This record gives sequence, C-alpha cells and structure tokens, in this order.
Amino acid sequence: MSLFDSDTILQTPDTLKSTRILKRESKREFISAMKKEKVEAFLTTLPKNNESYHIVSNGTFDFYTFIPIVVELMKSCNSFYGSTWTMNRNNVLDMLQLFDQKKIKTLNVITGLYFKQRESSVYAQLVEGILARNQRYICLENHAKITLFENGTDYITIEGSANFTSNPRIEQYVMTNSKELFNFHKNWMDEILINAKGK
Repeated sequence: MSLFDSDTILQTPDTLKSTRILKRESKREFISAMKKEKVEAFLTTLPKNNESYHIVSNGTFDFYTFIPIVVELMKSCNSFYGSTWTMNRNNVLDMLQLFDQKKIKTLNVITGLYFKQRESSVYAQLVEGILARNQRYICLENHAKITLFENGTDYITIEGSANFTSNPRIEQYVMTNSKELFNFHKNWMDEILINAKGK
C-alpha cells in the first residue's frame, strides 16, 4: 500500500496558497451578503418623485452596497454614474458583472488619484474592464462620493460621505428621486468624462 491513496491531496505551497485565496474569497462573498441583507432590511422601496431618504449608517455596510440593491429595485438601469475616492476589487468585479448582465446599460465612473496609486492592480482591472466594454472612466483629483441611476422613470441620486469601500465608521447618505438633481450631477460628471475613456 502506498503512503498516499488516490483521494489524498498533497499539500504543497502552491495548493496551500490557492486554498487560502478561496477561503478569503468565500469570506468576502459572505460579508457582502451580510451587508446587502442589512441594507435590504430598510431599503425596500425607492423614494417617490421629489422625495429623499436621509440615512446614517454605523459602519455595518459600505456605499457600494446600495448599488446592486437600487439596480434591482429599479428593474433596469439605463445609465449609472459613480464617483468615489477609491474602490476595491469586489466593487469593480460586481459593477462590471451588472453591466455584463445588462442590468446597467451604461457605466460612467470617476475615481481619485489615490485609487490609482494605492490600488494599482484594481485600478488596472477597472481600466481594462471599462475599455473592453467601451464605457467611460477617468481618474483625477476627486473626493466626491455620488451615484446616479436612471431608467427613464426614476432618477435616483445618492450623495454620501463614504467611499465605495468598507468604512467601519459612521457615514451619512441622502437618496433622492429627482430628475433635476440627477441632471445637475450628470452634467458636471459628463463634462469631466467627455473623451476620457480609460484615462
């Protein structure tokens, strides 16, 4: 009889490394699901026309958590605009997946230079993803935290203090359904994003 039977997996440094990565990814997915549950518990409907929700969080979810939930509540999203100082890999992958699933039809993203300098591999992944999908992105001196969603009926703006990434601290958000406010933010974002694909 041999030392290893056919069901034994020899633990080499390579297999240990990939096992750890899988565990980390599973944990991230679990944490994301928990954050989503927390937001879904209170965000069950979108604001009505010219109505605002004022939200204060205690650090148990992050700004990005709103994005897939609002997209689901809207049923479809023709245009998405997102402005943040920084992002993480899960934000990027999820945003690109929402586009690939045709839940979001156009992506327009603005980040700060800190994101490019501090998260260079995630930055590269976002740039490649945006370019491959012929969408718009620019990185510049930016600290604004705003998201815009529209489906031709609802025009949702979320303004907040937090970045898309995890923020274990008190943060505030205002979610408003207003075409006027949506267009106010869309206009300055478009001005920055014109001819800015992948920059």
